[in-house]
Amino acid sequence: MSIHITESKVLLLDSNDSFSYLFRSLLAKVGVGGNKIFSATSLKEANLVFKKQRPNLCIFDIEDARSMKISIDFATLLREAGENIPIIFLVPNFHHNEQFGKALSYKYSSVLVKDLSPSRLLQAIEHAHLQRENSILKQKYEEANYLTSNVKESVSSKKDGQRLFFKVGDSFKAIDKDKISFFFAENKLTYARVGRRNFPTNVQLKTLEASLNPFFIRCHKKYIINVSLIESISMKDDKIKISDEILPIGYSYRKSFMGSLNLLR
Repeated sequence: MSIHITESKVLLLDSNDSFSYLFRSLLAKVGVGGNKIFSATSLKEANLVFKKQRPNLCIFDIEDARSMKISIDFATLLREAGENIPIIFLVPNFHHNEQFGKALSYKYSSVLVKDLSPSRLLQAIEHAHLQRENSILKQKYEEANYLTSNVKESVSSKKDGQRLFFKVGDSFKAIDKDKISFFFAENKLTYARVGRRNFPTNVQLKTLEASLNPFFIRCHKKYIINVSLIESISMKDDKIKISDEILPIGYSYRKSFMGSLNLLR
């Protein structure tokens, strides 16, 4: 959700009281109300203010060693806590490489020279809010992907464990997939082999192969077999033993079939 400049709640962390007063005036010029600016001069105070007010923008002074330590420590604390609130670091000038470098190491942060104009400050605040919106959108996107991935995994898991239903007379018989040794095509029908019994279906072998892969794989133009029930494979004879039955390996399927198995040589 976009935040208008007049709705901005700002945490100003600066150990210099006189500069804080001047900066408040500058913030007022760009539309940030005085009742929405919360000042702190120490790490402890900044932490308390942040928890109480929940600002949507932080402005940290890193002019000297003391202020830099306080600001960097608090920025680290925020990021370690998972807070992606944007931070504007104020530096004396861009020649202070140490402050500049450390400030840019934090995501959703930017750097401004203290001697700035209202227009530059306004631009920096608008950019900070844009960073915040992007971080929220990114988080939502990641959460959506995570949920979608879990749903797909759950659906896949259920699909892998579900039963198949075969019409027998006027009803449908449920059969666990792992009890089906293989499917074979014969006389324009497809049959599922369960023990010594065959269950017919009008579903083509090619369709079953696509939906049941990789648990059932093609070994012959007439057969797709349950990989988990294979007992042995004879490369010499191109034969498979599965559930005490011998099935052929078709020449055109031999390479893809063998490539689908975990063969330990």
